[in-house]
Amino acid sequence: MIKTSRTIYQRIYSWALMMVARKLQIAGYIVVMLFLTHSFLLSITSTVLMLFLGDFVSMSISTDNVRASLKPDTFDMRRLFGVSGFLGLLM
Repeated sequence: MIKTSRTIYQRIYSWALMMVARKLQIAGYIVVMLFLTHSFLLSITSTVLMLFLGDFVSMSISTDNVRASLKPDTFDMRRLFGVSGFLGLLM
């Protein structure tokens, strides 16, 4: 039971990491394009569609093979936002 719960935690953590990174990617793209072109390059419909399709990719992460940690884990929100912010910038 403990091993299963730690595996679930790892999946939730990777899902949260990618979700925050994708949201930062989209927000950053919109802001940069707004400053460069002084207009929105994405319509509201295409933005919603991009967010919706990105969620399917994030859901597929939950089926990956993760390893349970040997000790109890806790959410470190600074680390989560730091890593996902870095990934969002890379995307």
